[in-house]
Amino acid sequence: ADPPHPEGPDGGDAEIGNRPIHVHQAREREDQATAILLLATLLLFSGFALLMLVVALAPDVTASIMTEVRASFLKRFLVGVANTLFLFVLVKITGNALAILVVPFLVLLLLFGLIVLSDEVGRRIQRISGGEWSRVQRIGAGWATLYLASWFPAVGWFVVAPVAAFTAVGTVLLWLLTLRSRRATAGTAATPPGAPPSPPPAPPNPPNPTS
Repeated sequence: ADPPHPEGPDGGDAEIGNRPIHVHQAREREDQATAILLLATLLLFSGFALLMLVVALAPDVTASIMTEVRASFLKRFLVGVANTLFLFVLVKITGNALAILVVPFLVLLLLFGLIVLSDEVGRRIQRISGGEWSRVQRIGAGWATLYLASWFPAVGWFVVAPVAAFTAVGTVLLWLLTLRSRRATAGTAATPPGAPPSPPPAPPNPPNPTS
């Protein structure tokens, strides 16, 4: 039941200005809901713009992550959880000096990972709806889906948002490990173990003596 409204001196509802208190409270709630909606919309479009900026600045990196990371969703999530917790524990032990490096590093991992994750979700939406979509359309549809799902009470806050963040971080970390492994393999293939060193180049022929 609604709480009783305070009464004015004449027995009616107390007023603020020329409006009853309950009308004033309802107007405040409407203003708060409008402000939250505007903030959510701003974050939706600004987040998409930031992802597109990263794609424009590093197109080769984003394309490489999308094509080379083939790990399962669960593996990427677990890698993201383990490494994020490790970095936070490391910052806690060493102090805030390391946080100057760790926090920007995690933000970059999150941004690139969200691009890949949004593209994956967008591809699934594309297969359901049919048609040919560009990468921008796929990322936009996937980002909007993840963002709106993260706003659901309880499930969005405590399941969708953290799972998406950890999976994004794990995706980029696995890509970095793939690059490192590939470079190590390329170096080993270029110089087989036990192979004799290549002989030094022959010295140039001395000039012929002139008479």
